[in-house]
Amino acid sequence: MEPMKIIVCVAPDSEELVRYLFREHPYVETAVEDPLSVPCDALVVPHNSFGFFDNGFRLRVADALGFGLQDELQRRIAGAHDGELLVGEAEILPTGRPAPPYVIAAPIARAGTAQLSATVNIYLAARGVMLALKRNPSLGIGTVAFPLEHALLEGGVTAYAAARQIRYGVRAVYRERPRRVANLSKAIRREKDLKRLHKETD
Repeated sequence: MEPMKIIVCVAPDSEELVRYLFREHPYVETAVEDPLSVPCDALVVPHNSFGFFDNGFRLRVADALGFGLQDELQRRIAGAHDGELLVGEAEILPTGRPAPPYVIAAPIARAGTAQLSATVNIYLAARGVMLALKRNPSLGIGTVAFPLEHALLEGGVTAYAAARQIRYGVRAVYRERPRRVANLSKAIRREKDLKRLHKETD
């Protein structure tokens, strides 16, 4: 992929932790502010599989940028995804506005989020976002904002778990060579580790 800046929007009490988790990724920075006010080319919107901007951060995005986004997303879901945008897929939508010019709808759950902490859905969503960007270079998206606590801390997920899953999802695609899983046992261990809610202490 072309060089890209990724902004992870965090609450003040999580910034140090998130900075630490992304310390080896110079293209990632944190912002302690409302994701809707962060200068970026595309804002990630954690979603459901049916395209409803129904509550929480999704509703705020629709209020700010227009409910035409919901109509367009649902049109695409019906036409290209057989009625459901699955976790791990994403759609890039133009907003018709200068800031941000795009939003990226990425499901983190099919409908509800009650058991989200027992999944790696945030990783899958982040990976889906990066794959969508990789497949659409002509859009010229160079800066992407991920809302962390503003939108992802549902279903018992902690800032630590959400940030690590985003990191792994970005890294899975943001690499020079295609990823190949050669050992299923290692993949299972990695999935279990990604569900960990807190940093282990010595």
